[in-house]
Amino acid sequence: GLLAVPVVVVAMRALRAFIAGASSVVALDPDFGVDVRVLLAAFAIAALAGVATGLAPAISACRTDLTGSLRSGGRGETGGTGGRFRQALVVAQVALSLSLLVCGGLFIRSLDHARAVDLGFEPAGLLLASASPGIQGYSPAQRRTLYTGARERVAALPGVERAAWTSFAPLGIVGEIAEVSPDPRPTDPAWRPPVVSEFEISPEYFETTRMTLVEGRPFNDGDDDGSKRVVIVDETVARWFWPEQNAVGHSLVRNGVSLEVVGVTRQGKYQTVTEAARGAIFRPFAQSWPGTATLVVRTTGVPVDLAPSVRSALREVDPEVAVYDVRSMSTHLDNGSAFFPFRLGAFMTSLFGAMGVLLAAVGLYGMIAYHVGQRTQEIGLRMALGARAGDIIREVLLRGGRFAAIGIAVGGALSAALAQLLRNLLVGVSPFDPATYASVAAFLVLICLLASFVPARRATVVHPLTPLRAG
Repeated sequence: GLLAVPVVVVAMRALRAFIAGASSVVALDPDFGVDVRVLLAAFAIAALAGVATGLAPAISACRTDLTGSLRSGGRGETGGTGGRFRQALVVAQVALSLSLLVCGGLFIRSLDHARAVDLGFEPAGLLLASASPGIQGYSPAQRRTLYTGARERVAALPGVERAAWTSFAPLGIVGEIAEVSPDPRPTDPAWRPPVVSEFEISPEYFETTRMTLVEGRPFNDGDDDGSKRVVIVDETVARWFWPEQNAVGHSLVRNGVSLEVVGVTRQGKYQTVTEAARGAIFRPFAQSWPGTATLVVRTTGVPVDLAPSVRSALREVDPEVAVYDVRSMSTHLDNGSAFFPFRLGAFMTSLFGAMGVLLAAVGLYGMIAYHVGQRTQEIGLRMALGARAGDIIREVLLRGGRFAAIGIAVGGALSAALAQLLRNLLVGVSPFDPATYASVAAFLVLICLLASFVPARRATVVHPLTPLRAG
């Protein structure tokens, strides 16, 4: 239990940060640090739980009826308050294990469905490499030289189809947002400008990522810092501001600056795969030369195989620039806000579900072994009178199966309640997915039967006369 405490603390802080970020307009930034106060509190709870579980059987033993125990030859009864309490614990362990494993199964199935979601671009074959010349003190002119030279150098590498710059890769942990409004602004005093995702991109970005323009044109080399401010919006923004109209030629306002819409791109996913249509705008890279940017490279081969060449190319252009996060788009999606919540949820719930299954199996084994031990003489007598080993094993397995069935029934109701809370984090799968519930229940039944079989089998291999002589 104590070994699991640091893992629990870190995971809970990460999930708390993700949920807070997903429900607000700020960029996601999960915190994986360990808070000392929370860690100490978790250790204290674990220690108290250990003391409590140690005291319970000691107190029960102190309250034992010594006269009855002596008359029974030192063998206690399986009933009573202590027995019922042990049985309730086993049922609770089975129920909690079921609920955690069901949640883990739902996350795993959601991850499979999430990978099939249309993101608005084609992630296969993309390599990412990031740089932050602005943090290193590069001026806008120096950043322009670096970005232009690096893109041309990487685009000329063997195995590279296209390369483009973007301020932030989509579906990452961090990103940019902006409030936008149509120009002219609606006259309704209750109207509020929506918050959309924002990207600065070079002219090659749409072809590199294979995003589709449904109206207008992409950016070109003429859209630089000396030209008119322009913008490309996605279908969601166009539908919000100019329904049933061609958005090209209209203007929108961002931070008090009017931008002319020159194109409309197909709706995509920008922060999470579970998000509703939130809208996005794209501004020319050459009109801002951002201090941090990511180079997106489309390759004809395996993206990670090209990583050393891309690093070298960037350093050839400027040996002083720091290049980091050189990874494939698939890795970026797995570690970013696209698939990371599903992977973390599946890992943590499955991990603690597996721990619960182990505890449930040990508890059930101990309870059945104790029960069989109390009935050793009875079993020996029955076998001496001709009872078959199969009958004894079946009877013990039915006892263990009853506890499993009760635990699964309670756990099924608990799982449904927990899954309802996770509804907004599930993709393409119902919180009451029958396949998940059935597979987890079958697995738990198998584990419980195996835990019951071992003491049952052990009782039948003893010679029938041995327990009778011991009595």
